[in-house]
Amino acid sequence: MIQGLAQAIGFSAAGTIFVARRDVKNLTTAAGIWLAASAGIVAGATRFTLPAAAVGFGFGLLVLLKLLAWFGLPQKDRRRIPAASAPSPRASGTSGPCR
Repeated sequence: MIQGLAQAIGFSAAGTIFVARRDVKNLTTAAGIWLAASAGIVAGATRFTLPAAAVGFGFGLLVLLKLLAWFGLPQKDRRRIPAASAPSPRASGTSGPCR
């Protein structure tokens, strides 16, 4: 039963992660989904101290990361990295396939 829940949670969490132009978005959202779902599964098994500790640890970690970002954690380099593939059609002066 728990295996099916873990698979469904993984699928939902992976669906929130968005990657575009070598930039990853919503990774902490996916981690929050995993944390909340795992706390719910453990609480459903009537083990209440473990989810309380896990949620407290997760919340503390998120607050710590926000404080580090606020006080000067180095940000990602936002320079664009050119692709090393073939030149684009605009570079060659054509707008479509060669005829």
